[in-house]
Parts: sequence; C-alpha cells; structure tokens
Amino acid sequence: MKSLIQKLKNVPKNIWLLIGAVAAVVIVVLVVRAFMHRRPEAPVADVVPDVQIQNPDQQTAPVVMHGRRRRHADAVAMAAYTPTVEQYFNNRIQFGNACQAMPTTSTYKVGTDILLDNRSADAATIVIGGQTYKLGSYGFQVAHLTTEGTFLVDCNNQQNVTTIVVQK
Repeated sequence: MKSLIQKLKNVPKNIWLLIGAVAAVVIVVLVVRAFMHRRPEAPVADVVPDVQIQNPDQQTAPVVMHGRRRRHADAVAMAAYTPTVEQYFNNRIQFGNACQAMPTTSTYKVGTDILLDNRSADAATIVIGGQTYKLGSYGFQVAHLTTEGTFLVDCNNQQNVTTIVVQK
C-alpha cells in the first residue's frame, strides 16, 4: 500500500491536472444528460375543466361559494355551457390567458353564429369589426356575423389576436 501511495506522489503535476480536467468533463456531461433526459412537464392547458362558468347574461365575476351551494351553481352553469359548446363546436373561438385565441384564423359564411368563449379567469372585451362583446370570467357569448369581409379581432389591450374571414 505504501508503494502505491509513493508511486502516486511521484506522478507529475500536469498528469494530475489532466486527470482532474477529464473528471470535470465527465461530471458536466453526466449532469447535462440527466437534465436532458428528464421527463417534460405536462403542458398547461388554456381550458380549465373544473371551473365555475357563467351564463352569457351574467357578465360579472363569479361569486365564491362553498359546499353544496357552489356544487349546485357549478352544475347549473355547466349545464348551460356544455350544450352551448356542443352546438357551436365547429364555430367557436376560445380566448385563453393573455388573450391567446384559438384558432388564430377562421372562415365562416355570412349569417353564421359563432361562440366567443373566454377560458380565462379574467374578464375579456372582444372587438370584431367595431362590435364589442364583454365576456366575464370563463364567460361566453354568441356573435352573429352579418357582414362579409376579413376582420382582425382584438381582445382587451391585445390587437389582432385572431382573424375572422366572413364569406358569402
């Protein structure tokens, strides 16, 4: 054992530096690979499945309730929202946090009704061709498209969040 220690003491300093540098590179590579192979976090969806949803007539923020009253209010709101979403499934524009719109471009015929669906906890003011629609928190409203043209849609202070093309 003493002979091994003596042999290690006799190794030149530049060899020790080389061994240290190689060890550092190996450690860095292992750390980088560990971070790269981490499972990606699940994306956060704009649509929150368990929320209190308002009827189109109610444009104020929802009242916080607890217990059975809240479950009943949620069930009533969901009962109004679910059939509306089903009815306008192909004619719906969703507005998420920071007014991201989905889809970003859509085409409809003149006379089509579309659902403006706010999936944000914040109220949203939507402007389509000079017509203003005020959507409460998780609120929705139906818009009737009567004029042919291409319309850039604004949401709150965000401009041109989506484009609606209305054709004959």
